[in-house]
Amino acid sequence: PLFLMLAALVGGMNLAIDSTAGERERGSLEPLLLNPVSRRTIALGKWLATALSSTVVALFTLLTFVITIQQLPLERLGMRVVLGAAEIVQILVAILPLTLFGAALQMLIATFARSFKEAQTYLSLLNLLPMAPAMFLMLGPPSDAWWMLPVPTMAQVATVVRVMRGDSVAAWQLLVIGVSSLAYSAVCLACLERLLRRERIIFGR
Repeated sequence: PLFLMLAALVGGMNLAIDSTAGERERGSLEPLLLNPVSRRTIALGKWLATALSSTVVALFTLLTFVITIQQLPLERLGMRVVLGAAEIVQILVAILPLTLFGAALQMLIATFARSFKEAQTYLSLLNLLPMAPAMFLMLGPPSDAWWMLPVPTMAQVATVVRVMRGDSVAAWQLLVIGVSSLAYSAVCLACLERLLRRERIIFGR
C-alpha cells in the first residue's frame, strides 16, 4: 500500500516540475502563453499529461506487486492476502484518483519555484509528509475510519490495506475518495490558472 501510494504521487513528479518550473527556467513558458489558447486549456493539458504519467507508474507498480504476491509463500509465513480480480479493481478505483490530485498539487507548488532543482526540493519534502501516517495505517488502521475517506494518501493506504485483508469496501466509500480527489484537483487547477496570469510567475526567473 505504501509503495502504491508513493507511485501515484512520484510517478509524474518530474513531468510536473518540467512543465512548470522547468519552462520558467528555460524561458519557454512565455512563448507558450502567447499562443491563442486559454490559460485553463494549457493548465488542463499539462495536468492530464502529468496525471497520465503517474497512472502508468501506479499501474506498473500494481502489476509487479500482484506478480510478486503470487510467487511468495505467504501461507507458510502465517499471512493471508486476498488479491483477486475484484480486489485489484477496488485498489485501482482507490489509487487512481490520487494520481489526479497529486499531479495538480505538484504542478501548483512547482509553479512557485524558479528552477527545476528548487521545485524538486519542494516536492521531495511534500512527498515525505504522508509517509508517517501511511506506515501507521499499515500496522492497523481503524475499521470505522470514515473520516479518512476525504483525506488524500491516508484514504488510499487505508483502503488498500482493508482490501488486502479481505474486508469489504462499500461503493460509497470509493465514491467519496474519488469525488474528494477531483474536488481538490479542481481547486489546485483553478489556482494554477490564476498563477499563469501573473507577470511575476511568467517573467520571473
